[in-house]
Amino acid sequence: MLKSKLSQIQKETINKFNKMVEKGDLSFREVDCLCGYSDFLKIAEQDRYGLSQRVVVCKKCGFDEQSSFDGRILPVFLFDRYVSHTL
Repeated sequence: MLKSKLSQIQKETINKFNKMVEKGDLSFREVDCLCGYSDFLKIAEQDRYGLSQRVVVCKKCGFDEQSSFDGRILPVFLFDRYVSHTL
């Protein structure tokens, strides 16, 4: 995990994201691989930055990806964390 090389605001953002996942404010959904296959092997519960996202590998083509989540909350999350600090 690269958490030690992150800035303070990046660490705070990761913590906020993980808390949102833990509370259920961010919901994940299953999506097919880009190759169209839907059978995956889970390889991690967090990504390399410490984000609470399941990392999987497609059993057909070997493509690795993170779990998809419901993107409706993403604009709110990004605005709160980034845009509002630049206004």
